[in-house]
Amino acid sequence: MNNAILQDKIFRLYTKLPHCRICRRRHIKDVRSRFNYNELSDVSIFAANCIGGELYYLLGLKFQSPLINISINRDQFVVLCANLKKYLSQPISVSMRDGMCVGIIGGDCPKTRII
Repeated sequence: MNNAILQDKIFRLYTKLPHCRICRRRHIKDVRSRFNYNELSDVSIFAANCIGGELYYLLGLKFQSPLINISINRDQFVVLCANLKKYLSQPISVSMRDGMCVGIIGGDCPKTRII
């Protein structure tokens, strides 16, 4: 197969993927057209990693979750969600570990480490 033809086929395949910058606007417009934003105006997305922020961006919603752009262990995330009001009312202690900012929520609850 000719190298130019192969590159053209790869380019056409790549531009159909949602993460490609060339079709990102079209993909976002397509995703946003599927939702009733009156119902989604005050939604909070809880995720154990940064996918929550990506979903807010993709849907065009205001970032309203207290867990935006964080990373948390799956087991600790389940405990956090099970006792959400209690954990969110606790103070956060912040420190640097291995070049990363680490927040610890706890108080009278079991300690949860958020990166």
